[in-house]
Amino acid sequence: RRFERELKEILKRSAREKSDGALLLIDLDNFKSVNDQLGHHVGDELLVEFAELLTSAVRSTDIVARFGGDEFAIILPEADQTVATAVGAGIVDAVRRRFGGRPNVLHRVTASIGIVTFAEARYQGTDLFLLADQLLYDAKHSGRDRFASLVPAVGDSRPAPPAVSRRRVEEILDEDALSLELQPILEIDSGR
Repeated sequence: RRFERELKEILKRSAREKSDGALLLIDLDNFKSVNDQLGHHVGDELLVEFAELLTSAVRSTDIVARFGGDEFAIILPEADQTVATAVGAGIVDAVRRRFGGRPNVLHRVTASIGIVTFAEARYQGTDLFLLADQLLYDAKHSGRDRFASLVPAVGDSRPAPPAVSRRRVEEILDEDALSLELQPILEIDSGR
């Protein structure tokens, strides 16, 4: 509730002062596997550690909240796309470094993040949360362990994130999860 109240106030102030800000929606990848394989007590400890990681990754004026399960949100008041992207990239990297060398399924814990600025949501005429949620799932469907934001402006020299992370490719190969299928292209009338 506090998060929602704070967000409403920040959005009002942003519209009034013509300032920007950003919303980051964050989901822990492979969290269910931690609970299933190591137990809910380990999952709970992981959530506490992740929350501490998030609060240490942002300014004291930023707001971090847990929405439930393994979903978190961060409001970055007066942050532009560059700042929001830097924060998102920093969180993805920090999670990778924090959990990457751990035993069991913990080494597979990563973060997927949807990043949207207030200005982008206003420009799109879309609800801020809806847009951030769509971007979060874009990050998840692109291989996890990454962030997604709207397409950079023309002339922006930032490289696009890779479609699939190296870690995900290694997991797919380890799980022998590739299969090749033939899908012929047929002319409907003749069947050729």
